[in-house]
Amino acid sequence: MKKIPCVMMRGGTSRGAFLLAEHLPEDQTQRDKILMAIMGSGNDLEIDGIGGGNPLTSKVAIISRSSDPRADVDYLFAQVIVHEQRVDTTPNCGNMLSGVGAGNDSNLLIVFYVQIMPDDFVMQLHRF
Repeated sequence: MKKIPCVMMRGGTSRGAFLLAEHLPEDQTQRDKILMAIMGSGNDLEIDGIGGGNPLTSKVAIISRSSDPRADVDYLFAQVIVHEQRVDTTPNCGNMLSGVGAGNDSNLLIVFYVQIMPDDFVMQLHRF
């Protein structure tokens, strides 16, 4: 079982999960399995996850401190494919990018932990 801090937030016309890279495996295959479990990928309605059964609501922003001195943050966009067990990190999403800089002091953010277990997905909500 693994708990991963996550912020569900709207960025532009999209909404998605915002995750810190440090909480995800470095191995891309393992990372993508977690992202698909979070969203519920593979089911048309994504009823086993937080995706909304639509490409506009099955997006993930992976954020980390930048190692480049000219930047504060590194951002990786991940489109979780709704009808397939697949994650695509080749496109970019300016809408999700617009949410990366949002202040964490916003009382509109709901921070929760996603819990990944073999063959199961559980979400615990914590509002503060």
